[in-house]
Amino acid sequence: MSSLALLVFAALAAEPAVNTSPVQPAFHEFQRQVSDLFKQEAQAKDPVARTAAIRAMCDLHRQLVRDSRYATSDVLKEYRARVWSRLTKIKTELKQQLARDAKSNKEALADVAALETAEAAAVAAAESLGASLALLDGSQGGPGALLNLGGGPLAAANGADLVALIERTINPNFWDVVGGPGSIVYYAPLQCLVVRATAEVHENIGGLVGDVRAAGR
Repeated sequence: MSSLALLVFAALAAEPAVNTSPVQPAFHEFQRQVSDLFKQEAQAKDPVARTAAIRAMCDLHRQLVRDSRYATSDVLKEYRARVWSRLTKIKTELKQQLARDAKSNKEALADVAALETAEAAAVAAAESLGASLALLDGSQGGPGALLNLGGGPLAAANGADLVALIERTINPNFWDVVGGPGSIVYYAPLQCLVVRATAEVHENIGGLVGDVRAAGR
């Protein structure tokens, strides 16, 4: 589209000159060319064909204003006005298309940025989970302790209740639910707790879970 716009702008900016050639087309030949070119441009199937039709209209416009009869011929002036009007309309359409293309490109870039942000957030969440698992693993003595915390794997039905119990009884102001730095979630696929907290809090959680296990036996 931009090449079409540049072509039209260059044609409209060209200064007219008088055609001194002794052989000049008859008026009806100009009329035929105007009609044919308008039809070619309107029915063009691809940008290449439309570019060719516009270029020919630009050439015809120059030919009309350079004709030695132009200054005294109302007919030639009328043909020139029709071509000029059509080229002006094409120029406006091309400028609007360029604006739409620029907006589409901007929206596409915004979509890409949003996707990249979402992907970055997903990566950050995965890294946070990995860090929490690593911290819990180190503070409780390895993968076995991650699942046990004082006994066998946690029952799925009791996971949420256990999280609520820990948040109520072990340093209640520490957890993110009340604006604190710590977090605790029940990870159902592994039936385990994922805790982000200090070593002391981890130790207290281990003791609490051990008591709960013992009471349930």
